[in-house]
Amino acid sequence: MTCLGYDWKPQSNKPPNDVAFAIINLINHLVKTQSPELITFFPFQGRFHFEYFFGDDNAIFKLISLDGTGIPSIGVIKENHIISNARSLRSQTAFPSFSDVNRHFPQYFSPEEFTYIGSQKDMTFSWQHFEEYITDYLNAYVLPHVMELNRRRVLGVIPTAPQYETQKILNSIYVIETPSTASQGSCFMLKNFGLVSCAHCIADDSFIYKASDIGTRFSVEISKKNDTIDIALFSAKGLDSSSGLEIGDSDTIQLNDHIAVAGFPNHNYGDTGIFSPGLIIGFRTVSSIRRFLTNIPLIAGNSGGPIISSKNKVIGVAVTGADKMENAGITENHGIIPINALRVL
Repeated sequence: MTCLGYDWKPQSNKPPNDVAFAIINLINHLVKTQSPELITFFPFQGRFHFEYFFGDDNAIFKLISLDGTGIPSIGVIKENHIISNARSLRSQTAFPSFSDVNRHFPQYFSPEEFTYIGSQKDMTFSWQHFEEYITDYLNAYVLPHVMELNRRRVLGVIPTAPQYETQKILNSIYVIETPSTASQGSCFMLKNFGLVSCAHCIADDSFIYKASDIGTRFSVEISKKNDTIDIALFSAKGLDSSSGLEIGDSDTIQLNDHIAVAGFPNHNYGDTGIFSPGLIIGFRTVSSIRRFLTNIPLIAGNSGGPIISSKNKVIGVAVTGADKMENAGITENHGIIPINALRVL
């Protein structure tokens, strides 16, 4: 501790009140100087309770931050143990440091409460000791608490990244191949509906297979198809529609919603398929259906694949994009058919 002297004296006929407001003003000054952007998280900004003991050259006070605004309350310290402990510390030094007091009596401190122990002579105090003591207290107790509150605030406004059931989704997706058009696409099993894809991906001679088992192929039987909307519902002998992906409500989709696309763009033997997260970035009406636009590159072969919401439900079908990945940036039409378009089939 640097050499300290008695350099500050209350000016009114109510010294405890002067000391209370002087300390509050000092705290607010330190906060505004060091961390003005966090001031709303700091205690002692509104109502407070102040207790004091000024006797035998001792200067002891307790300051407690209270909720709300209003007139502060001021009283006398009556706990004999605080007075006794202060006298014990002051027998060693007139101005105990905050670290000394905190080391011996940590129960006197919290982010909303602290106790000062020092000296006074004829009601004259050491302002320098006030500053050093309170600065150390703020750094030790209040600032870590404030930083944690701010961290929680920041995290609270950052959207939580969706937790996708990636493997379940990929297990419900198939590759479509159509010999008559030499084309390829994706499709998926929608629970209690059947297989779903784009109309342009499916024909009577199409067959589907799992990417992990290209030797097991299933011929398809088209149930319903709408070439204008570009959506189709079909079945395959040997595949059970009682399991698969769950349908969501595409009418609730909004700008910047989290989504993911899964499918088999330009599928080759050994490909695992892709699962790519992104956002809804716009809407575009095509054939009286409001399609979604995404920032996820949709590449040839993605067509017919499911679009997954943050709740792991199908809210759309990939329909338009680029012919290959290197051309993904030259089209803005990475489009999605809303899954509720199945209603018109």
